[in-house]
Amino acid sequence: MNQQIIRLPKALHSEVTAHLFPDEGPQPERAAFLLANRVEGKDRGIFLGYRLVVVPEDAYLEKADDFLQVKSEFICEVARMAAAESAYLIELHSHPGCVRKVGFSRLDCAGQARFQKYLTYKLGGPPWGALVFGRESVSGSVWLPGTESSLEARVQIVGENWQEFSNSQEPVSLRFDRQQVFGLQAQRALASMKIGLVGLGGLGSHLAQGLGYLGARNLVFVDEDRVEESNLNRLVGAGLADIGAQKVEVAARQIRLLDPLAKIELIGASVVTEMALKALSDCDVLFGSVDHDGPRAYLAQLAASLLVPYLDLGSDIKVRAGRGILDLGGRLHLWLPGRRCLHCDGLLNAEEVTDFHRSEASRQEQIRLGYAEGTVSAPSVVHLNGIVAHHSLLEFHKLISGFSVPYGLSIRGLQVERVRERSARPSERCYVCSTLLGAGITGNLTDCFRPEEAA
Repeated sequence: MNQQIIRLPKALHSEVTAHLFPDEGPQPERAAFLLANRVEGKDRGIFLGYRLVVVPEDAYLEKADDFLQVKSEFICEVARMAAAESAYLIELHSHPGCVRKVGFSRLDCAGQARFQKYLTYKLGGPPWGALVFGRESVSGSVWLPGTESSLEARVQIVGENWQEFSNSQEPVSLRFDRQQVFGLQAQRALASMKIGLVGLGGLGSHLAQGLGYLGARNLVFVDEDRVEESNLNRLVGAGLADIGAQKVEVAARQIRLLDPLAKIELIGASVVTEMALKALSDCDVLFGSVDHDGPRAYLAQLAASLLVPYLDLGSDIKVRAGRGILDLGGRLHLWLPGRRCLHCDGLLNAEEVTDFHRSEASRQEQIRLGYAEGTVSAPSVVHLNGIVAHHSLLEFHKLISGFSVPYGLSIRGLQVERVRERSARPSERCYVCSTLLGAGITGNLTDCFRPEEAA
């Protein structure tokens, strides 16, 4: 594991900066701690901040514009608090004189080394993080057990403008010259962020191709299905020779035509397998283009647990026997921390979610008894899928560029309307938006998401 992430929801980040920089004028350094959960992914370690613990004025030994020291008694108190909640610690402080660029000083690094020894003595040396804030910047590091030096951490702020702060920034290829109007931040985000895409059928194949053209180059594709002849009216990039091939392989081929060095992890299995969830737990954003509310509920819960944006897409054509097409359209539900999830908005069919968790034998018995329907192929066409997918990619581009607020979409009769999810707060009774939010993943991954809570 060589990459470390410290991820904060925007509301918590705003609380942190309000404490560290209470006014515009000259001020001394200030400190605080974050309690965090941690996910040990396949290739990454991820801290998920969930609570700010402010250092009160009487807990400082010294405080100046370029130096501070916190009393050991208060540090012990915070360490006990973290241990009681099985949480991890993130130490943070400000450099008030820094604006757009900030880094740890030699004094900071020396203090972190002492703190590493203290945590090893008191708590056995758990992983912990450190953040230093400028007025418009942040830099992070992570200390792992038994180490004598820190690792650089990417710092992610998840809100209506997704941001990542890192000291390593690769140059942008001339290939993207004509989309630089969206900003270098967006282009670098596309190159660095790990994007999970579940469902590579009619909608998902459009998404995969569009992400490739935009410049995404670190992807996880999940779909257990193989190409059938009936898919060839809408599966972008597939031809007759692909019948029988895995859909994830067809999508990956399209990406590699644009970028042979793109990193693509292919999971030709159900999203609820340990293998798939382990790969998706490393992702910075999730796209779902599935045609069943069972996996859709899983993805909604996974996104909330990891504090990552979740873009859920669907298209449909309503028909009536003897009358042909009644209506056609689709939707994008865009979830971010602080917005209502699919559960809050009542967009999940509880019976469908419960059925998804039944064994195959139980499902067949339900069908035999008339309590459930067998597989029904819904109408689907390439142009409708393309409209939904590419409108959704535009909202994603807004999310990472900040040029406009991203919204969910409702598309009916090919008329596109914004869905302002941010106008209503998540339900206080919602298990996903309360208990699961930023909780990370513990134990067996597939046991973490239970059908009674998904419904």
